[in-house]
Amino acid sequence: MTATKPSSATGLAGTRNALVIGAKQGIGLNLAKKLKEKGWNVYASVRTLTDPQNQEIRDISQSLYVVELLQEDTIKSAAAAWGEIPLDLLIVCAGVGPLPEDMWEHTAEILVEKFRVNAVGPYLVTKHFRPALERSRAGKIITVSSNMASLTSRNDNRRGGSLGYRLSKTALNQLTVSLSRALAFEGSNITIHAIHPGWIPTTMSGFTGPDDMETQITLMADTIERLGTDDSGRFLKANGEDFPW
Repeated sequence: MTATKPSSATGLAGTRNALVIGAKQGIGLNLAKKLKEKGWNVYASVRTLTDPQNQEIRDISQSLYVVELLQEDTIKSAAAAWGEIPLDLLIVCAGVGPLPEDMWEHTAEILVEKFRVNAVGPYLVTKHFRPALERSRAGKIITVSSNMASLTSRNDNRRGGSLGYRLSKTALNQLTVSLSRALAFEGSNITIHAIHPGWIPTTMSGFTGPDDMETQITLMADTIERLGTDDSGRFLKANGEDFPW
């Protein structure tokens, strides 16, 4: 289900089409705003069209789609509604956060849900929007990863907390690498990149974190525009530097 369908005019040469999955608030909303400022045609997804908090993203979007990462049929419907328009940039921001922090409070249900949303969901979005990305001269996918995905950075994992979130984001990084290699092997023009946006105060972080939203989003948007074929499969900081795996 969509609020409106993409206009065929957005397929004209010289335009750039970006779809942000999970853009109601936080990093997704602010990335959408920044891309709009930089001249992109911005499309976005939310979980439901009736949420009054959608108004801010609705105001800047060409079209608004319903995507629930736990429901593959919503992803398929959004991809079908997209139609034949080239998709130049797909950013998957939607996800579930790091709670519970305590190692021993996790249940099988919590672990599986985080894995399904944070790793399986981005795979399904990529799978169903791949035809639209192939229609771009250089389709680009950004998976929003986390410092918590790192296996080697002790500064980001001193106590072993937020196990489910860590597992799911590490799986997302593996997905990014595997998709980059599969796409290259197939001769595809699509690249995929994992980016840690920083520790930004958002709803997901409990509005804690030392990094400034505007600064990090500007860095991230600039990095996204610079990324090319040789960068596919990399795990990056917002400024484009490599983050340790």
